[in-house]
Amino acid sequence: MKAKKPIGIFDSGVGGLSVALKIKELLPREDLIYFADTGFSPYGTKPAELIRSRAKHITAFLIKKGCKAIVVACNTATANAIAYLRATSNIPIIGVEPGIRPAVQQSKSGIIGVLATRQTLKSSSFQTLKKRFAGKSQIEIQACPRLVELVEAGNLTGNETTEAIEGYVEPLLRAGADYIVLGCTHYLFLAPSIKKIISGRAQLIDTSVPVTQELKKQLAISSLLSPTKRDGRTEFWTSGNQTEVTAQISQLWGAGQVFKEQAPERLNLTETAIKML
Repeated sequence: MKAKKPIGIFDSGVGGLSVALKIKELLPREDLIYFADTGFSPYGTKPAELIRSRAKHITAFLIKKGCKAIVVACNTATANAIAYLRATSNIPIIGVEPGIRPAVQQSKSGIIGVLATRQTLKSSSFQTLKKRFAGKSQIEIQACPRLVELVEAGNLTGNETTEAIEGYVEPLLRAGADYIVLGCTHYLFLAPSIKKIISGRAQLIDTSVPVTQELKKQLAISSLLSPTKRDGRTEFWTSGNQTEVTAQISQLWGAGQVFKEQAPERLNLTETAIKML
């Protein structure tokens, strides 16, 4: 019976939908519960103590909802809280981290660019990750405080978004980076705009596929893959404004061109963005 339980996914806002969409694509029989902590977004500018507190609270909520595994679909929350969550939970907890390893393995210039939030870049886990590969490649970092705000506002294209991306990406390209790592799940929704700006001068690395593969592996090890034959259902919760989050989810859930050629089925909004009590 436990294998029929849902998978919990959470992020500071709607950026983690990029991971949820990949899970829905590669594990289509799984039920999902997505929690958008928009009442406390963005995490990237918040103190580490607050981020850990929110991660603990939301994880407890998702476990109470019966989740059989939880994906922390937020680089900042992973960097600041994943160790505690794993130590205090008895279900698989899967986090995300910037994909520096594959970038280093594929780079020809030996220079890697990383776009991330300030809190992710400041975290001890990121510093450890950076040091692990410092001898093999030059890691150039760029904090991007505007990008999460733009995605949350639904501004995936346009002059304001292009100017912001150019300001963050061009220094990495000038430094010689031939791979740019998207170190925040929000940024995948900006991938088409980023690709236009880099215009073949570098390749992008995101972590939605390896995270989903790790989730599938952990579920298989614990015999928790869903045995059902029907398509999975997705339930949404938020700590923020229900109307705003409903609009955000509606837009981003349909942004399938970011992930595959055919857009996924558009979201049925009848059960979406149920406000957390």
